Amino acid sequence: MKMTTEPGAQSTVLGLLLIVAGTAVLVPIVGALQKVMVAIVMIGSGLRFSLTGLSEMTSSPVAGTAAGAAGLVLAFLALYTALALELEDSKGYSVLPLFRHGDASLATRHDIGDQTKGSARETGVRAEL
Repeated sequence: MKMTTEPGAQSTVLGLLLIVAGTAVLVPIVGALQKVMVAIVMIGSGLRFSLTGLSEMTSSPVAGTAAGAAGLVLAFLALYTALALELEDSKGYSVLPLFRHGDASLATRHDIGDQTKGSARETGVRAEL
């Protein structure tokens, strides 16, 4: 298949795809709401995709600048979150705050009994083999 568009040309189809992808990225946030930093990174990803799609569809320099700024903020937040999670994993305790709350805070603050409470009733756990 031969590409016939000029380099840098806008594509409405690509813009629409990016907006749909930005919306789809927001779906897993439901499971990450107790992990605030992870949820913020996911929201930032959805926003970045959507702004890039809007920029692609409209060729608006304002949308392009907003998408770039959102990308820079997202990169910082994602690097911070990844570093915090990696330090937590290697040290065994929280070094940088991830602002967990609810059940997610049990991961680093309580013993294994608190973390596994109720898991016997989870889907796929059998009483006997």
